[in-house]
Amino acid sequence: MIIKLAGLVLMLAISCCPALAKKGKWKVLFDGKSTDAWRGFRQESFPDKTWKVEDGTLRTIVGSESRDIITRDKYRDFELKLEWKIAPGGNSGII
Repeated sequence: MIIKLAGLVLMLAISCCPALAKKGKWKVLFDGKSTDAWRGFRQESFPDKTWKVEDGTLRTIVGSESRDIITRDKYRDFELKLEWKIAPGGNSGII
């Protein structure tokens, strides 16, 4: 399964318990700094003209073209834990 995220004013902070990640129970997809686990939909690279890391969050750049991001790896069974903010009337785009 692919995790797809979209939205014009979506601010996303994916977090997992670091202690669980160290034990191999969780794979952290975003650590507040690196976008290495993500790429643009139908792209090989991360769309850094559409998304940026700011204050430990993954955030869309307002006014940029819309570009979905997906995980580089595919996952069959997973739990997704995240915190997000979105403008009123916005679409989380989580598929």
